[in-house]
Amino acid sequence: MGTGARTQADQGHGVKTKAKHPADVLKRIRCRDGRCYELCLKAILGLDWDSGVTLVHGTVAGNGHAWLTLENGNVYCAIQDQDYSPTAYAQIAHAIVERTYTAREAADALCTTGHCGPWHDAN
Repeated sequence: MGTGARTQADQGHGVKTKAKHPADVLKRIRCRDGRCYELCLKAILGLDWDSGVTLVHGTVAGNGHAWLTLENGNVYCAIQDQDYSPTAYAQIAHAIVERTYTAREAADALCTTGHCGPWHDAN
């Protein structure tokens, strides 16, 4: 490599930056029903792990469900592909938080269990 030669990384080619919002990670997903655990896990692992986003496992209308809490405190529902205020999400979905996970904790749980969740016993 001669002087002045630049690598692809220097030129910005092949360097993948992390998405800023979960919807960016999931933008190509069309069939979402029944895939909340899978999609939320995919989204949180596709973001910068220090972004402040947390994965939430809980219930919505009495059924197991997963969603993300964003750094600004809003809720992202991967099934609806929509952001909500925490108050609105609690009222609309009757959401109850059972467990929260950072991206690192979610990655560890995935490796330990071999599935997308839920990873806790809701007693």
